[in-house]
Amino acid sequence: MRPAIERGETMTAIKRLWHTLCHPFSGFGDCVEQRYFPVSHVLLLLLIFFGGSIAARQLSGFLFNYNNPDTLNILLVFCSTVGLFLLWCGANWAITTLFDGKGTFRQIIYVSAVSLIPYIAGQWVETLFSNFLLPEEAPFLIILRCAVILYSVFVLVCALVTIHEYTLGRVVWSTLFTLGFIAIVLFLAVIVFSLFQQSFGFFKDIYNEFTFMV
Repeated sequence: MRPAIERGETMTAIKRLWHTLCHPFSGFGDCVEQRYFPVSHVLLLLLIFFGGSIAARQLSGFLFNYNNPDTLNILLVFCSTVGLFLLWCGANWAITTLFDGKGTFRQIIYVSAVSLIPYIAGQWVETLFSNFLLPEEAPFLIILRCAVILYSVFVLVCALVTIHEYTLGRVVWSTLFTLGFIAIVLFLAVIVFSLFQQSFGFFKDIYNEFTFMV
């Protein structure tokens, strides 16, 4: 009996996500009203997003793939996908708290993950099609990528308007501040990493000199 219930719950969740993507305002409004922000959906979407990024790097057609499959860095891919996603959610929560936003961190992370669905789907489709298309058909992939990015942005804007109870203008301003905050964090992270790398090299040189003298 339990598997049938689970299949029913899965179908209900898929229908809800489909309705939310087709009607973002009413879909996210229902989520707020029913307090429906399952973390399990976020984890699943992030896993698919992470897997799609690896697949796009490793499995794209050689005519459209400018990466070296032998130099895959899982940590770098993780930081540029899941890490950047979490940074966006944390930065948006911090900024909107100052701007009297109503959305909680859990709401922000859920609606941001749902907003990624068009991009994730486009990512997998682009990877598949890149193995069949010719170089002359590259504009098709460019159009597809731009379309899914724009639609993901549209869904995200609708979501932020809904959960924060913002006007469109306020969403734009809070998003700009969020992106600025992210840029500052990334800049500081690069500086800290560079200092750590230099310090490590300095102490390594000292250790090598010491072992050479001994």
